[in-house]
Amino acid sequence: MVGYSAGGGVDALARMLSARLPAVLGQQQVVVENRPGATGMIAADRWPRRRPTATRCCSAKAAC
Repeated sequence: MVGYSAGGGVDALARMLSARLPAVLGQQQVVVENRPGATGMIAADRWPRRRPTATRCCSAKAAC
């Protein structure tokens, strides 16, 4: 789950990783889900509430 809109830097990194993760995790598909808003807090709030039907990952960026 990406807390930023599609096309940004965090989204691009998540999509690059999603192309390689199936080989590492032994899964067939990795889905990138964008939930933009509130500087990533909407995704961070929604992520732990998802049903645990699969391996989950949430991406974020650190402020400098």
